[in-house]
Amino acid sequence: MSKIFLVLVALASTGCAYSIHQYGATDFTGLKQGKRVTAEGSESYILFKTNNSFVEQAYSKLIGQCADGYITGITTQYRTDLSFLSFTERLVIEGTCVTANR
Repeated sequence: MSKIFLVLVALASTGCAYSIHQYGATDFTGLKQGKRVTAEGSESYILFKTNNSFVEQAYSKLIGQCADGYITGITTQYRTDLSFLSFTERLVIEGTCVTANR
């Protein structure tokens, strides 16, 4: 009976949690029509954080989707997915790509 209890406790303690730490938005006044662009960068860690390269990844992906215009109406979400002794940080950036021909 005690082995079953230990297994159940071990399974229950390895559950995951999810949170959004920050949400940011730019000014949407005068927002023009354009194509919606989204980019995400993430990095998984075990026990401790080592770098923030996922931020540059997300930014580069977003800029690459709007090479011939500019991005406006930008929103960002900084999220963390927690697991047992590990976590994943995610940055999601969304915006509207406005080009000269629109």
